[in-house]
Amino acid sequence: MKAVVLKCRPNSEFHFGVPSVDQNSSLDTTSVIFHSDTLFSAIINTVAKVFPDDVELFINLFGYGNYSPKIKVSSGFYCIELQGKMIYFLPKPIDYNLEITDNHKLVKKVMFVSTEIWKQNIRPIDWEKKAVILQDKFVVSKEEWQNKRNYRVYHTNSVPKVHVHKPDKEDSIFYQTNLIIADGKQYVDNSSVHFYFLLEEELNEEDKKKLLTILNLLPIEGIGGERSSGCGKFENIEFRDDFPTDFVGNRRCSVSLSIPQDISEFKQFQYYNLVTRGGRNIGFNNQYLKKVKMILEGAVIESNAQGSVVDISPQSQKDYLRYGRTFSLPIT
Repeated sequence: MKAVVLKCRPNSEFHFGVPSVDQNSSLDTTSVIFHSDTLFSAIINTVAKVFPDDVELFINLFGYGNYSPKIKVSSGFYCIELQGKMIYFLPKPIDYNLEITDNHKLVKKVMFVSTEIWKQNIRPIDWEKKAVILQDKFVVSKEEWQNKRNYRVYHTNSVPKVHVHKPDKEDSIFYQTNLIIADGKQYVDNSSVHFYFLLEEELNEEDKKKLLTILNLLPIEGIGGERSSGCGKFENIEFRDDFPTDFVGNRRCSVSLSIPQDISEFKQFQYYNLVTRGGRNIGFNNQYLKKVKMILEGAVIESNAQGSVVDISPQSQKDYLRYGRTFSLPIT
């Protein structure tokens, strides 16, 4: 398992869309991470440009249909580079919200925990003694942070825009909200904020070379929406072996979106939140992608669920797929 770090310039902007009733309202808000299905789409779209004859091959390598996955990716989370070392953040396990604490509202605000918090199973009741909370959303152990002052990882910004080609000026103004990566040096010297995702692969040498070619193009191709206006670009990419692999526990926690294969697998998810994905207009004959319920990152699972990749094309054209393979890590 490798951590694939997508290096961000300070104040880089991104837009990761969420399902909405129309295109305008979808721009009005943004996810603060890129989900695993968005990453899958970015990879497959790049395959179509560089290796057009291998699109079906790569779809199958990700485990579509009856194929076992040879490539698995997580969603994209934050990491802080601090004097050459990385502090990796993972989604907060959803069952942390069930802890009885003196500050339940703060616990619910938290979205991410560091790998040390995850590994040591530092529960919310112990955060005041053993952890530091950054921006009300990130929990990091005191050993990792070494009592440095507070830190901002990202913020969002909404700006008004106008439909240039709309014949009627009425309702032509809309708002676009972008995610902006903070300049870490403003808070701690020699620090910076980046995105990363986890990668597992079992490929032969030829397919591995193709995958590396595709991943190395991600900084250029970008991830997410509004790339024509400068969003979604990265400075470069780095493959690192320093992501912890010594997690232990009797359960697992998801670090990707999940679509269970059947009701039996769905019952393995003990604590979870749901999100609706898909449903957008695909631009011809007024057709819309099918909507699908997915289980969000941070779900607590009894065992190693597999998940699935499903067809969301309007008429079973198999032109549009939603990646819901489950990537999970052990947790106590």
